Amino acid sequence: MRSPSRFPPGSPVVERVASAFAFGVNSSRSRATPAALREFGSVMDESISRAIPAAEWSFIRGCLAGAERSLQSARQSRLEEASRQSDAMWAEVDSRIQSLSLVGRMLTDVFLGPGFAYLHYRLEDYDGARAIIRRVSDLDHRLATEFGLVHLGVHRLQLAGNLLRIHTRLDERSEALQLGAMLLDYLELRAEPPSNDILSARALLDSSPGAILEYYFDKITGDLGVFLAGNGDSGCFRHHGFAGSDECLHGFAPRAHGWMRMKRAALQGEVESSLDMSADLLRTGCASSPSLWFATVMEVATQFRYLGGDASVMADRMLAEASALAEAPWELQQAIHRR
Repeated sequence: MRSPSRFPPGSPVVERVASAFAFGVNSSRSRATPAALREFGSVMDESISRAIPAAEWSFIRGCLAGAERSLQSARQSRLEEASRQSDAMWAEVDSRIQSLSLVGRMLTDVFLGPGFAYLHYRLEDYDGARAIIRRVSDLDHRLATEFGLVHLGVHRLQLAGNLLRIHTRLDERSEALQLGAMLLDYLELRAEPPSNDILSARALLDSSPGAILEYYFDKITGDLGVFLAGNGDSGCFRHHGFAGSDECLHGFAPRAHGWMRMKRAALQGEVESSLDMSADLLRTGCASSPSLWFATVMEVATQFRYLGGDASVMADRMLAEASALAEAPWELQQAIHRR
């Protein structure tokens, strides 16, 4: 990262960023499900309702309620409780699984497996989490290509994002940047994956709403952004949009590309320009794209600390307020501990 250009801490851009952050924090207190996820959920529900008997889909959704309780407990670090809830949910599955159709059994694993992988992740069993994710991803691929449930190509994308989060949690920098760039190129530039190990053919996504593709583009960019916040080695990130390439689609995922422009300016030492671009991202809050918003907060805090004085105080306040939000990532807590 180049040495940042200096400008007075009382500069209007600092005040503008602080105001945008305050507005974003307030709007982040909403717990509404992003519209893209609601739309895709409806599309997926309709697709599955045509693929299996209504009683089977009802049973799977009932089990999902138990899986959600376990997931929330794990997110809140109540891991023993999460394990008990998970065991109870799987006992219920085992009591019925043999009565389901083949597709019903596969879908049960597809929808319940990721929560089980997350529990392993929180228990720091990263190999176990990866194994579950890859098994579920294989089922997704079969269901999409052999049984016509094409929307599960998006579910594979989500699982690939989970693998990315494991790489970032373990600070596996090279693997994280390589996978992240591949996922972004896959989404935006229609680049085919090197194999079907974790992603299906790109055309499989074309039947899904465009908004859900932008949602995951934002999320993956944000997950990488949280990982790379304040890091001068970020220039090795190779997605075309990060390098300012004309290959990027006009109008696609404007928030994620806004973050890329902001980060690129920061790497070039153009702090005032970077902060100016951050204001629009901060104002949106984290309701629609949590990781992208937190990545922006962490990057801005880094720039404010370069400036020192009142700006540095503001950086600490931003991190503290952001970390109190339910969606705050683990990396944010680490950033606070390092200050």
